[in-house]
Amino acid sequence: MIKYLLDTNILVDILRGKDSPVSDKLMDIGLKRCAIADLTVFELLFGAFVSEHQEKNLPLVEALTNRFSILSSSAAYREAARQKALLRQAGQLIEDIDLLIGCTSITNHLILVTDNLKHMHRLENIQLESWS
Repeated sequence: MIKYLLDTNILVDILRGKDSPVSDKLMDIGLKRCAIADLTVFELLFGAFVSEHQEKNLPLVEALTNRFSILSSSAAYREAARQKALLRQAGQLIEDIDLLIGCTSITNHLILVTDNLKHMHRLENIQLESWS
């Protein structure tokens, strides 16, 4: 059963080989309990395509993302639009991709694992964890 949605910044740390508690936590809870949003795949692929070492980074991104269940963000559009309207009224907008990833975790009743707590905590009904 999937319990966690991993934000893009968590996977970037893994790809960069950062020595962090994230890898240990993933091993403890198991990869099958974690998923990623389709937009995370997009962000990682974009990063690989614009990197100086595209030929090395593309296979790394594909190998990593293939290890997780990938959730569509389309089911979160309505919630994301509602939350964006609220954030706009409060003058606290966040990036659209971050908003959609956050709302993907909300609509799927998952805990979002992120290092972006500063922005993500603005979303209503979101469950957040930082493994750093």
